[in-house]
Amino acid sequence: MRKYFILLIVVIMAAGLFLTACEETENTTEPENAKWSVFVTANPPESDHSHFITVMWIGTPQDYVEPTSLELEIGGDEVDLEEWQDIWIGEKNLNPGAKYNFKLEVNGETVVNTNQTIVYNADADFPEDYNPEETAYVEWTLEKDNEHQYASVYALHPLNPDEDEEVTEEIDSSDRSYQYPADVVHYHGIGTIYTLEISQMNDKYVDDVLVASAQADYEDYGNIKRDRGSREEMVKYVKHMLNLIMK
Repeated sequence: MRKYFILLIVVIMAAGLFLTACEETENTTEPENAKWSVFVTANPPESDHSHFITVMWIGTPQDYVEPTSLELEIGGDEVDLEEWQDIWIGEKNLNPGAKYNFKLEVNGETVVNTNQTIVYNADADFPEDYNPEETAYVEWTLEKDNEHQYASVYALHPLNPDEDEEVTEEIDSSDRSYQYPADVVHYHGIGTIYTLEISQMNDKYVDDVLVASAQADYEDYGNIKRDRGSREEMVKYVKHMLNLIMK
């Protein structure tokens, strides 16, 4: 019995070393060369599934050819994807802090096969009220540090999205509090929506594919609240995060 137990330990250690070696030898690429993104975002707590998943083309528009087939596996399970405005979206229950294998096939060809860790979720305590002319203080709890952490503030125009304001600062991944400066966004008249937001992210580029995980905790201020669980708002958030890391 002892012999089999020792053998089991050896097999487990060998498997771990094999996975580590695979990650060390994978083809890491540059953000500017990325063609596809696989982005996993934590859903609001009241959602049916813990995470919202998008697959989208992020290469140059002239190089895009609509796929005849696109399949994504996370942790060995195929994700049920729906095409929506040239973006493939789906949902899945995943565990924060856990590492999963991501395998994306486009037109029957594997374009990426790598591992990514789902971010730990921040739980923030935002102020009850927000005045853009004054500083605002927020603090949060987080089980462990993620790779990236951002503090964002938004002022959304009630009638003209082109007038929306957004200011984001990357902060140290070990921070657990932040003071939003005054006068970085402005009042846009009756119906202005303000949002304070703390985001987490892990990201990597392998074989010209971005594989990322993110989560946001936030508070809206104003008479109208954003439906952050809608696909429109979730995709908008993904694009916001893509803009941050691909500048």
